[in-house]
Amino acid sequence: MTTRAFAYDAFISHSARDNPFVRRLAGDLSANGLSVFLAESELSAGDVLTERIGNAIRSSGVVIAVLSRHSLGSKWVEFEIRTALEDESSLPRLFPILIDDTDVPSWLADRVYVDFRENYKTGLKLLLEAFAERGAAPEAPTSAVADPEGLARAMGKDLDESRSAGRPIATIIGIISLVIAAIAAIPSFLQVFGDRPAIHYAVSETFLSIPPTLDHERIRNVLKDNGVADSQLSLELANSGDAPASVVKISLHTQGEVLRAWTVPSPQPDPVWVQIKEIPTPDPKLARTFELSDFAASDHTMAIHVSYFRQAGFPDSDVIVIADGKEASRVANLNELAKASIWSALSLPLTLAGVGIVLSLLVGFGATINANPTFRKILFIAIEGSLPRTMSSILRVLRKL
Repeated sequence: MTTRAFAYDAFISHSARDNPFVRRLAGDLSANGLSVFLAESELSAGDVLTERIGNAIRSSGVVIAVLSRHSLGSKWVEFEIRTALEDESSLPRLFPILIDDTDVPSWLADRVYVDFRENYKTGLKLLLEAFAERGAAPEAPTSAVADPEGLARAMGKDLDESRSAGRPIATIIGIISLVIAAIAAIPSFLQVFGDRPAIHYAVSETFLSIPPTLDHERIRNVLKDNGVADSQLSLELANSGDAPASVVKISLHTQGEVLRAWTVPSPQPDPVWVQIKEIPTPDPKLARTFELSDFAASDHTMAIHVSYFRQAGFPDSDVIVIADGKEASRVANLNELAKASIWSALSLPLTLAGVGIVLSLLVGFGATINANPTFRKILFIAIEGSLPRTMSSILRVLRKL
């Protein structure tokens, strides 16, 4: 059978003349984590009492009947107790408590009651133990419809008390997130709106392939004796920024003896022309260093090629490009290089800001729920699947608050 949680842990049936005792009891039950329906704080002008009280009893896990000389003469108390007894299932729902020396009526004589007459604290302890034995989260059949008017009024009352819950920590998290996002956005703004060079380069190597049917070693010796390279290292450069790079330094290390180095402008119309010079190195047969001046921003590229004779025992080829004192970005293919868009540049700070805002909302929502017992109860009802039956009534009453 499908079950769900009750809207209240306890309904206290009592005479208004016993209010001082009942208020104390309700406060102690609430302090021990139990939600209590108390008529004087839940009923409002215009409520239909039989319907309102009946719904509240059916929406409560336990009905505490306060037995006294005043309550046993009350028709309302008798109505409430009999309603609880009619709705009882396998678990007892009626917890009688005796607060004075009145005689218990015969129709309740078979019920074990909690005695509060001699010692209030002892009686409270026994009552709480009865709740614990019954279960901390009692369940009801789906026929026990939640009391939407009671939930809505309790929610409105709790909202006034918990409206600012979680606001300080959520505000702090939001401010910290915005500050981090603003800091992360500074280089992005400079990249998009500032006039700065953006040097990128791509590296490729080609090797002479000798068929295995030929004498591999003999052919290589012939090539070497005639000064013919068997390998080539190619470096392509592009400036996709908005300003020329004053100085670009390029260091090429090959996997063998360098035979020749040369530069080639872009084959496209209006090629990139730059001042380029080769800087002497301690061993030009192993490495070559170039320096470019005033490398303009353009959609075109320029290339530097180094031919060399590959030799065993040499380290792998390596390329280092430094533009205006900063290492340039190496890419796989310059043809796929695109200028930085506003979205691509600001995606990181916007993502950080979004995460911060979502985190702030979650923290604030969680803190509000934690401080609002009625919200927690409604969420539990929703999880159990009964919220669709009461939502319309709750929203209707909320609009009147």
